[in-house]
Amino acid sequence: MRGNRKAIEEAIAEIGGPGRKVRLRCFDSLDDALSDIELAIGLTRYASMNELDMVRVLRNFKGRIAVMVGNEYKGLSIEARRKAKYLVRLGPEVGFSMRSSVALAYFLGFYTLVKAYS
Repeated sequence: MRGNRKAIEEAIAEIGGPGRKVRLRCFDSLDDALSDIELAIGLTRYASMNELDMVRVLRNFKGRIAVMVGNEYKGLSIEARRKAKYLVRLGPEVGFSMRSSVALAYFLGFYTLVKAYS
């Protein structure tokens, strides 16, 4: 965990500008990470909800949100899927998982638009 934190801190420092506003917190467990979160959304290709469902949820929500993504090989863990209030599938079903960075960027694009026009 400590090595990951150092790598993330270095990446944020390289970004500069807006990247310096990032508040980074690392946790030892998923329960610790979700302890002060009001809404946990898991991104997984196994979900029945899609982008339209996600927009409906986000449109009316004002609290702290956690977005959980897995890796490209194993996807979102079963533990994370169980702890998520909503599971969302992004994009069309093509038989494999979207890259994690792409999935998060895709979600953040929707989130930004929903909040800008709500």
